[in-house]
Amino acid sequence: METSDCVEFEMPLQMQGKLAGDPQFDGMTRRYRISRAAIEKSLGEATINVSTQALYDEYFFDVWMTIEDEAWRKRPVDGIVHLGPDDIKG
Repeated sequence: METSDCVEFEMPLQMQGKLAGDPQFDGMTRRYRISRAAIEKSLGEATINVSTQALYDEYFFDVWMTIEDEAWRKRPVDGIVHLGPDDIKG
């Protein structure tokens, strides 16, 4: 089974301050890319013979809950916010 070293997903764009309720931002999303190493750190174990996408699909909520708050506010690089092991709590 071939495994990739990252997964991409989109999350709703959350505006802060005076832009927070502005309807022009409704439905906007930001693209994130999370590394396999970050996913495994969030789960607390290495998983062999499972694709990164399958691992993320199964445990996405558990992964989201371990991402540092500051990481959600990182600036995108080439349109994507990159998340790695340093962005995981603990």
